[in-house]
Amino acid sequence: MMPGPYATGAAEWMGRPDDAALIARAGAVLPHVLELVRGYTRGRGFHADGWGCPPDIQTVIYSVIARVLANPDGLQKTTATGPFTETVAGWQGFTLMERQILDRYRVKNL
Repeated sequence: MMPGPYATGAAEWMGRPDDAALIARAGAVLPHVLELVRGYTRGRGFHADGWGCPPDIQTVIYSVIARVLANPDGLQKTTATGPFTETVAGWQGFTLMERQILDRYRVKNL
């Protein structure tokens, strides 16, 4: 699968538009991220071809790709340096801000 515009857009969003390795990795996780987003919105917000979507959904896609690439193992990791500790969590679903965007497209029971 070619990385396509979403993978390139994610690299630009992450501030590394010329990083070919990052674009390739983003392209590798892109199908999974698209399915997560499409599944959450039940396909709403995507064009008939299944690819195109509004800029706000694109931002969610870029954000999820960035988080997945920051921690590709998906495991919680803790690193300590002196008195400082950093914990990076694995995938725990969409963030609150991502859900606020996606909820605009999600069909819910009334």
